[in-house]
Amino acid sequence: MTSSSTHGRPSSRRNQGHAAARARCALAAAVLSFWFASPYHPASAQAVTPPARPDAKLNLGEIIEKAGQGVVLLTVETRGGVKIGFGSGFLIDGNGLVATNLHVVRNAGKVVAEFRDGSKSDVKGLRALDKQGDLAILELGKVPAHAVPLPLGGKSPPAQGDSVTAIGHPGGLNFSASNGIVGAVRKVPEGAAVKPDDQRSLIQSTAAVTGGSSGGPLLSDTGKVVGINTLVVEGKGIGFAVQVSHLLNILGEARKSIAQPLPGDPRSELYKPLDYFEPRVQAMTDEYLNARREYQRQLQEASVFQRAYIQANADPGPRYAERFLQIAERDRRTPTAFQALYMACLVDRNVGPATSLKRSLNLMLEDHIKEKWLGDAFPGISGKVHDSVPAFLRKVAELSRHRDVRAHACYYLASYLNTQPKHDEAEVLRLFKRCGDEFKDVRIELQSEDRSFEYALGDVVKPIIFAAENLSVGRKALDIEGKDVDGKSFKLSDFRGKVVVLDFFADWCPFCVKMYPEERELVQTMAGKPFAILGVNCDSQDTLQQIIADKKVTWRCWSDGKAGPISERWQLDSYPMTFVIDQDGVIRHKFTGLITPGVLKSTTTKMVESLAGAKPAAKDISKAH
Repeated sequence: MTSSSTHGRPSSRRNQGHAAARARCALAAAVLSFWFASPYHPASAQAVTPPARPDAKLNLGEIIEKAGQGVVLLTVETRGGVKIGFGSGFLIDGNGLVATNLHVVRNAGKVVAEFRDGSKSDVKGLRALDKQGDLAILELGKVPAHAVPLPLGGKSPPAQGDSVTAIGHPGGLNFSASNGIVGAVRKVPEGAAVKPDDQRSLIQSTAAVTGGSSGGPLLSDTGKVVGINTLVVEGKGIGFAVQVSHLLNILGEARKSIAQPLPGDPRSELYKPLDYFEPRVQAMTDEYLNARREYQRQLQEASVFQRAYIQANADPGPRYAERFLQIAERDRRTPTAFQALYMACLVDRNVGPATSLKRSLNLMLEDHIKEKWLGDAFPGISGKVHDSVPAFLRKVAELSRHRDVRAHACYYLASYLNTQPKHDEAEVLRLFKRCGDEFKDVRIELQSEDRSFEYALGDVVKPIIFAAENLSVGRKALDIEGKDVDGKSFKLSDFRGKVVVLDFFADWCPFCVKMYPEERELVQTMAGKPFAILGVNCDSQDTLQQIIADKKVTWRCWSDGKAGPISERWQLDSYPMTFVIDQDGVIRHKFTGLITPGVLKSTTTKMVESLAGAKPAAKDISKAH
């Protein structure tokens, strides 16, 4: 249930490298490898007597033996009994509380905990969670007689170089152990796909972990839990564990609360019906995907004339949309119906009446407007370009009784309208501002680098509102002040009274380079006229000097460097990005990417000609130095 790596071998601390210690560790590892390879722990085996002092250091064998009676294998199923994964966990008290990662049980309708001796217990429910820490505390229905809780370490993190041991089920190798050292304790692990403002305290270690290790304990050399294994840097053999202090923060809540439904139960606040489909919906989805692949194959093999006929008559989307609707209409007001309605929306064609799409959205409003998970459908539905989509989102934003759902509807409505060629810019800005004011604290899950992370809605819309108010057509351009390649300062406002082409570019970008000839021509043909090209260059200063020396660029540029302050403020998100600014400093055109040849010339020529009656411009300072 986690993305981890099998790379890396157990290692001991540098000061323990003498031969006798290595021999003892090798013997212990060999014995324990055999021990944990056995599916059952012999009932007659006697536990190692714990040391007299709780903080006394243990050898590797003692650490694993002491922890072995408390580590569990968690098998995760949907409500329908479909196995969807497995992970690790460990007993933290005698009342059946088990700690693990939240992502291990994120979609669980049922969880079974298995101990090393083969005894099993159904998980009764969820007692506490920490979303940011990716932690969950579960309650078992019963605790086996031989189960022993693992002692928890304190809130202080381990020291760099401390020996640690991980126990879990990496790659399906149940009840395996590996040891290593603490590489660092950090907030954000370098190279790991975590959210930039992640505030978890993470322990970086060389103890080998991989898929199935998530939720297992990371133990100190005294046998105490110092972390909960949670993620890894792929291909580098470096694992990360959430520091146990985060678990201690929610332990009090877990002991006072009662068991709540698991996240895969519709009664749970965490329930996400679109994460795992019910069997009928999944079977229909698989059937549609096969039909879709066949349809794509026919299109690829068809002639130009045949392709139009196939598109008009063989697209499986409308046919399967109707079949999904039939499932939904048979099971009204159920999670199964919601899943089927969602799929009907996705597979129906956008063009024409889109009958199934419209009927599905109407049924969602009629049957599921009260559901807290209605917003899960917004990302997929808002990708459909049809008039029924904004109408649906407006209704949800007005009628839902759940604040989070209204907030998400408001955000996706604004985002949808903002992508349409003709839209009411004032309405879009008003919707985004509502998100940043009324709903600023609402969390929203968005994709980033192929992973989903939660963000505060106020943080999400802040740069969008800034761009709408400062970087969009019709707005006064932000002033720019910086240095050119010779270190001389100049401002964008110095060029008031002229039509200005502001070009964000980099010489490594082939589309930027393709625009050089037309830009050089404009510099030459517009000489002496109220016109200037200004560049914001995102290469190194040496590169900028070279391209100017080579006459590839013949206009003045700010040397901003990679991800420099000018580019950051102007929210550069693609190369090239070009603004055409009028004599009053107002943005009149914005181009993202390669501009069609001739368009920039015709656009600027018309604007400059409209200034024919204007006063002569001041001395031209736009040429490259």
